[in-house]
Amino acid sequence: MRSTLLIVSLSALLLAPLTVPAAVQASVGGVTVQDDHPFETEAGQPDAQVIRSVDLVIADLGPDNQVKLIDPRTEREMVLKLTDAVPLRARSKKQFDGRKQLAFDDLAKGQKIRLSFRPNDGAIIRLTVLKIA
Repeated sequence: MRSTLLIVSLSALLLAPLTVPAAVQASVGGVTVQDDHPFETEAGQPDAQVIRSVDLVIADLGPDNQVKLIDPRTEREMVLKLTDAVPLRARSKKQFDGRKQLAFDDLAKGQKIRLSFRPNDGAIIRLTVLKIA
């Protein structure tokens, strides 16, 4: 009895038609038309934005929220000026007395961070402290 139910439910799953979102595929007069850009809005702009992340080390902290960073893989240096709009976060609450949200004063030389940004306009999305120096 149990094996019969299992066979029936498996065959129902295997024979069930696959569903594709209507925005991606539509059938017109027996011909299947597939949309090449299913994630674009009507105005032609993509819905999703690409965010990239890079792991860096803080080399120095300067005045006016300036941070000198080094990429440990390439030894390339860069200087960023962080605004108040950039959220500073801790990877773990254990590192900063139970706080996840940080301030510029919590950053220190030698900390390993993850910088998340949008490559199309260079906007910094978030800075996350991965490891305390």
